[in-house]
Amino acid sequence: MPPALKERDRVGAARALLLSIIAYAIFLGIGIAVAHGPPGPFDDASHVLIGHGALIAWFLTWTLYMQVLAPICLILVVIAIGKPEWRVRIAVSLALLLAMWFASDQLQHVFMRPRRLDWIVRHETAFSYPSTHATLAVTFYGYWAFVVFKSEISARVRLWTSNLLIALIVGVLWARLALGAHYPTDVIGGLMLGLSGVCFAVAICRFLQVPLEGGRHGR
Repeated sequence: MPPALKERDRVGAARALLLSIIAYAIFLGIGIAVAHGPPGPFDDASHVLIGHGALIAWFLTWTLYMQVLAPICLILVVIAIGKPEWRVRIAVSLALLLAMWFASDQLQHVFMRPRRLDWIVRHETAFSYPSTHATLAVTFYGYWAFVVFKSEISARVRLWTSNLLIALIVGVLWARLALGAHYPTDVIGGLMLGLSGVCFAVAICRFLQVPLEGGRHGR
């Protein structure tokens, strides 16, 4: 435990950890409910979204494939070399991305929910719950929305960038339904898993007094 842990850090870590636990509990609850048995009315109703805006949905889906994430991560590494004050934030984002990617893949094998049969464009063979795209959208873009909003850069840039990242997350969640790649409960489960991961990372960083926030919003 770090010496002289400040009250603000202690409270912030506790809140983030509590939110992480709640989000993970919701994720587990949904997973247990959907793992065995046919889709319920809520999942069945989502078929009306399939095929609407398929091209845009496919573009949004690509934002979380390795062909897009790898160059983004490389750019972040270059930024970390030139801007020491961003190194911790970037290192956490890369570690979190890899950890949650692995976690989502392994948890799909735990719940083993079959994919829906009415999807379009690209058929993947992985299990359905949770949606890895939803998990990584929150894990990566959601993390950066939080970090940018709390950073020392100008207020206008912080606001626009964080809002665009949140819009991208929403777009990815919609895309998985528009392509028929997942049921809504898969997407919600992935969202909860990603939120749990981000909050857990924030909790650990605050407990260890590792700065994720900039000077303007930090300690």
